[in-house]
Amino acid sequence: MCGRASLTASPEEIADVFGLTEMPELVARYNIAPTQPLPMVVGEARGARTLRFARFGLLPPWDKDVTSGAKHINARAETLLEKPLFAAAARERRCLVAVDAFYEWKRGRAGAKNTPYRIAFAHGAPFALAGIWETTRLAGGAVVESCAIVTGPAKGAIAEVHDRMPLVVGAERFDAWLSKERDPAPWLTEMLERAPAFVATRVSTFVNDPRHEGPECAAPVNDGAPDGDGGKEPAGPARAAAPQGVTLSLFGDGSAPRGRPRRKAP
Repeated sequence: MCGRASLTASPEEIADVFGLTEMPELVARYNIAPTQPLPMVVGEARGARTLRFARFGLLPPWDKDVTSGAKHINARAETLLEKPLFAAAARERRCLVAVDAFYEWKRGRAGAKNTPYRIAFAHGAPFALAGIWETTRLAGGAVVESCAIVTGPAKGAIAEVHDRMPLVVGAERFDAWLSKERDPAPWLTEMLERAPAFVATRVSTFVNDPRHEGPECAAPVNDGAPDGDGGKEPAGPARAAAPQGVTLSLFGDGSAPRGRPRRKAP
């Protein structure tokens, strides 16, 4: 599965990778957890793309209880087009989840803790995970956009950590994945066959707590402790909290970040 992610790159770098002409105000996030805002890129008219935030955990349109979305943070590629919960979104509302890393936990032996690993490319640049999104009107009338990350069997470095991994969308496939006019089945098959050259870096169990935020979440563990020990956690001021209040932008209350044009280089 993929239950945590990060996006700490500059707005300019994100815009370049995803071909965006406008960017919302961004705060570097090292530990994006379920129910928190997840940055997604969606297709617009004439091939344009925009980045906005969706609640991490898909809420089906018939569900009026916002708490249920935490159960649906991932969608299996193998059954994506068949499962009623995901099928409509998979055919009509696909997105690119913008990240520069995600986390997986290696299962510990009996009595030992699971060990967190940060998964990223060696170059450190942002990249796209395959996602699907929905719009749901809650019982009180609020409208919520939510999304899930599409996963498949783990390959490469991730297979040593976990048995599932998110599917990566290459830049040459952005338009194909975002277009609701195209059948997603061929792209799913292609992504399932890929083995991205990820690097898995062990980090401390500081990242386990979704309230923790900051670069300490991504700091490598170099203390030589065996898997399951968890490594030493930062103490004192390093235990930063995740940003508060940002979730308001997900509920249609007018507080969504306002876009700003990118400045073109002279």
